[in-house]
Amino acid sequence: VAKQVRITGLNVALMNFDAGNMAAGERGFLNDASQQDRFRANVPIAIEFARQINCPQLNALVGNAIAGESHERQLERVRENLAWAADCAAEANLGVVVETLNSFENPDYLLTNTTQALKLLAAVNRPNLKYQYDFYHMQRMEGNLIETLRKHIKQIGHIQIADSPERHEPGTGEIHYPHVLAFLDALGYQGYVGLEY
Repeated sequence: VAKQVRITGLNVALMNFDAGNMAAGERGFLNDASQQDRFRANVPIAIEFARQINCPQLNALVGNAIAGESHERQLERVRENLAWAADCAAEANLGVVVETLNSFENPDYLLTNTTQALKLLAAVNRPNLKYQYDFYHMQRMEGNLIETLRKHIKQIGHIQIADSPERHEPGTGEIHYPHVLAFLDALGYQGYVGLEY
């Protein structure tokens, strides 16, 4: 992969830490004590690969809720693992982003709105830790894309887009993308916009 990136001259904007079998519904392990060794073993490998391909940041999916364990205890473990991963990434001059997902398609995922994500980021309090804001997921969960951008643009490290509700390309759903993307430009956002549909 690193060789092909060099040959093609592509820029890699973002990659995930190990998040498990996504096709089977797994969405990361930061909350799962039984998977902590697996997650922590992957972090240096992911960071080294990110350096090889000049990828500036990594996405940490926090995990699906574990039945029988308190929500707060799981979030405490997420905070611990996220702080550790962000510190490891900082040593390599890399950023880390945390993503929220909609609960319609991801009913067990721990972070399903902007307020939850920003509360988590504030608690972990690492300068290289940002919010990955996915317009598709958050249109489904809360709407108010422009107001969220206006209030929180400095906390956003990466943006992903698709149209809602069918998750196809912009212009196929309810989001008025010319207006939203023009507003993003007006805010001076300099990061990538990932097309995830």
